Amino acid sequence: MLSLFTQHKTHIFGASYNKGGKKVKKSVKRNQRGFTLIELIVVIAILGVLAMLIVPRIAGQTDKAKETVAQANATIIADAVNLHNAMVDDKDAIKDTSYNTAEEISNLIETINNSTDVTGVSVPDDTDTELIKEKGFSIVVDGNGNASVVGPAGGEGSGGGS
Repeated sequence: MLSLFTQHKTHIFGASYNKGGKKVKKSVKRNQRGFTLIELIVVIAILGVLAMLIVPRIAGQTDKAKETVAQANATIIADAVNLHNAMVDDKDAIKDTSYNTAEEISNLIETINNSTDVTGVSVPDDTDTELIKEKGFSIVVDGNGNASVVGPAGGEGSGGGS
């Protein structure tokens, strides 16, 4: 007798239907309160792989940016030397000198900025001369007073010179 009152249910794609074809609501009880340990380990492993791929690229970019700044600062100084030499008498021109250390480059900046014969030519006093030296750039002034930047590989960088 009990079987007369129960209806047979069919499951199709997760939905329940009784014999008459009417959809029956399916109650789902969820006892899950969080993530399983396996799910957490998988997520942490994926984040670890991503970090291994991304961090070296970011670190390499900062070093490349510092090198670019050092070269730009050295070029500004070389251009200031060229402007200075174009405006002063030949006896006051900066010639035949190579500036390789941070102290030498700082003294060069001071010479340019303190020149009374030249107006409108200056280099910021807070130029990072240590970074220029650290990245291997130097400023070379030839016998004609043309300054240029020599890069870390010994090659000519940008800068004035004619």
